Amino acid sequence: NKLRNVAKLFGHLLHTDSISWGVLSCIHLNEDETTSSSRIFIKILVQEMAEAMGMVTLKQRFDTDNPAPDGPVGEDATAITVAAPNANHEPSSREWYKGMFPKDNARNTRYAINFFTSIGLGPLTDGMREFLKNAPKLIL
Repeated sequence: NKLRNVAKLFGHLLHTDSISWGVLSCIHLNEDETTSSSRIFIKILVQEMAEAMGMVTLKQRFDTDNPAPDGPVGEDATAITVAAPNANHEPSSREWYKGMFPKDNARNTRYAINFFTSIGLGPLTDGMREFLKNAPKLIL
């Protein structure tokens, strides 16, 4: 119960931009660096943020591939963008989320995809899925 409350508190502080999203840089979502408790914490944290912000906005915020994370997603995006008043979208902000959406090797990428999909947040994994699809091409 304490874990849930702390995760919800951090989720609230993050989605209201009361603390820097840079705190997420300490999260490394992979089999070797997480425990059952840390995975539960991450699950509650991200689900709280998705519930408060909406999936589209959260996905844009976490988009590590988009050169303008607070801009439209994709080339032909027509989605309305809601930027937070204190939006943490300086160029280095994409670095903050790389541990949550790893692309260092296929094993870690698959692990993160399975994690987010299992907690009902599969749309956040689109960039990692695309990375895996193109990974064989990157080796050549």
